[in-house]
Amino acid sequence: MQGDCFHGVQLRTEDRERTSGLLRSDPALSKFEYYVGRPERGWVGVYPRLIVRGPKAARSLSKLLHPHSFAFRTFGDDALLYEYYRNGERHDQFCSSPEAVRQLTDMDAELAEIVEQWEQGGLSAVEYRERVDAYLQTYDAKVAEVRSRVQAAIRGRGPEQAVEAACEIVYETFRGKKADRMIVESLEGRFVQPAERRRAVEHFDARLRDGPAGGNAATFQALLQGPGGVEEVSRLLRSKDLGGLEILDRLAARLGISGIQTSYQSIENQDAGWIKVTPEEE
Repeated sequence: MQGDCFHGVQLRTEDRERTSGLLRSDPALSKFEYYVGRPERGWVGVYPRLIVRGPKAARSLSKLLHPHSFAFRTFGDDALLYEYYRNGERHDQFCSSPEAVRQLTDMDAELAEIVEQWEQGGLSAVEYRERVDAYLQTYDAKVAEVRSRVQAAIRGRGPEQAVEAACEIVYETFRGKKADRMIVESLEGRFVQPAERRRAVEHFDARLRDGPAGGNAATFQALLQGPGGVEEVSRLLRSKDLGGLEILDRLAARLGISGIQTSYQSIENQDAGWIKVTPEEE
């Protein structure tokens, strides 16, 4: 993996003060640290300390403020990911290299957050062990609950529709190879006939292999600035010649976002008028 990694949220709003206030006051958001940037060209950047907070913050702020919101993340130049929200609902997601991301995120999001907090000094050794033990105790119950939801969702569906429904449910909670295995096992249990089972597994394999995923042109119709239209952005996202950082840079130019290649870690040593939001001590 080459280059830098970025993660952050971009909100289509000029209301920096209200954004900061919600990060401090909303029960789900106020438990974590963020930096908030100045409004620039109609966008406000929110940069969570923890990578996994990006999509959650984008979803919550979109619901509370009613703006367009993106959660962006890059894995060096290997891959660009975004999730796009309106009114708290995810309307689009994109991954420029699903294969690269699967290799880099073969860990459940909750466990990844615990490990990241430990690595960044946010947990003591005792707290880390307690969090991991608690995670392991609840993991089996979580797997059973997700499996049950998948089974209910794919009942009566054809192979291709079952794959899409299973992926949507499983990937809300799990990532990586174990998530892929869970989907395949659910499909194999659903389809008894060999031909249908083969269609389902082949469709899932193609979904993993053929990326990129997402990149809905309708996402950008109300947001584009400067030269180039929706078709050009669609071609950009699907380029096989550009790395994640180059796609992100060009997409930022089209959307008019100047602070897109910014993250919490890159801000910490700067003095450029950032608002820092920290949890209140209990």
